[in-house]
Amino acid sequence: MIAAFWGSATEADDSVNQEATRLLREALLRVRRGQDIKALDLDPNIRIHILGLAPNAARISIRFYQTELFGTFLGRFSRHYADMQIIQPKQYQDDFPPIWRLLAETAVQGKRDNIPNTLISNTMNAILSGTRYPQSLYQAILIRVRSDKQINPIRAGIIKACLIRQARAANKEEGVYTVALNEANKQQAYLLGRLFALLERAQLHAQGENLNKTIRDTYFSAASATPAVVFPRLLRLAQHHISKEKEKNRWVDRDIGKILADIELVGDAAGFPASLSLQDQGLFILGYYHQRQDFFTPRKDKVKKEEE
Repeated sequence: MIAAFWGSATEADDSVNQEATRLLREALLRVRRGQDIKALDLDPNIRIHILGLAPNAARISIRFYQTELFGTFLGRFSRHYADMQIIQPKQYQDDFPPIWRLLAETAVQGKRDNIPNTLISNTMNAILSGTRYPQSLYQAILIRVRSDKQINPIRAGIIKACLIRQARAANKEEGVYTVALNEANKQQAYLLGRLFALLERAQLHAQGENLNKTIRDTYFSAASATPAVVFPRLLRLAQHHISKEKEKNRWVDRDIGKILADIELVGDAAGFPASLSLQDQGLFILGYYHQRQDFFTPRKDKVKKEEE
């Protein structure tokens, strides 16, 4: 059952594996709700063994091996997905993406052949043991985002989960890494990501939603790595966009001012840092993603999310 759930897209196609996947999804949902999985005829106290093998020349090598009670593994799977949970547009809506789908986001052209075996085994070990994700997973996602400028829910979820587990391992506050936009998060890199999303929104309001090339295509990589070089130029450009479409950009201009005030409070004299660390680059991407999704979240959904 677990092998079917975590396996490749091809392996999940037959009816037996589809039923196994459905059953495990239902079990994870029940764990999330605090319900007993015995109603699904699953015994949380049965011991299971998970073995990962990989070809190595003419031999087979063991990539990972763990044995625990089924309920223990299920709890760790549930924690993994809770750490990864993030606001999603309607075309996604998948709270339990399989491991092959996660790792495909790290690979060039999304091809499984481009995923290093060590990344697969280290990520599986982290999920099965409930420990920090490998730094190579985090770095690989940052590289893909900088390369193709695409930030989907799975990539954003991986970044959020990595940041949460880094904070958890260091006994630091992990509650700032939320599912949706966190306006109380005053971390500078997060604010810069939100600011970039607002500047892009001002451009789209002024030049049209179907614009072929936005500031994200030209400046995103540089803005997430060396903000002091890029943001002064983007702010000057934004004033032109705001003046061109004042009515639509009224609230954008207001929110830009609020974020700039917060950046001034936590930043250096100029407000923008010369560079961002790898951890802060992930925060920048998370802030950008959260802010963009917030643009399309109806007010009633925002209230519901706050209540939850």
